[in-house]
Amino acid sequence: MIDYTPIYFLIFGIISLNLIEASYNDVKSRKIPTKTWWLSIYLAIPLSFIPLLNQWWDGTINIMNPIIAFGMIYPIFIIGFLFMMSAMSTKHTLGGADFIAITIILLTNIPMGLSLDVVYLGIFVILSILSVIITFTLKKWKTYKIPLIVTISLAYFIAIPLYFAFSTSLDILTLGII
Repeated sequence: MIDYTPIYFLIFGIISLNLIEASYNDVKSRKIPTKTWWLSIYLAIPLSFIPLLNQWWDGTINIMNPIIAFGMIYPIFIIGFLFMMSAMSTKHTLGGADFIAITIILLTNIPMGLSLDVVYLGIFVILSILSVIITFTLKKWKTYKIPLIVTISLAYFIAIPLYFAFSTSLDILTLGII
């Protein structure tokens, strides 16, 4: 079996650089240029398909297993749900850069581990709730809100190292795989 750890670290590095740049631009000017995501789109996403296709070809990933198939498909449903929620709701909007960041993260996490997206989304929800609480408690700065891209980035920076440090126990907890 091939060790994909160097590819995973490269993907993590590329996406991390893009998230840091996007977070900085969002805090500074609330505008994130589209070119910020080029490295992730043209390098990180294709790199993430190398281990995925190789694991599928070797039989490590059995797409006929319903749990594994669900683990590979549900990030796409989450992306579609976020898109529909953003497009159809006037109250809950998701910015373009936020949607791009979540899409890149979910797509590149698929080959790293079936429960990694669950861990990331859980941490993201917790941090989003915390950012709303912090924003409401700091009423003296009524015009300032914590940008969602900062929450997305923090969740990514916490989820990936946490997952790889405890991946076996997290797989058992989230998917029931032994």
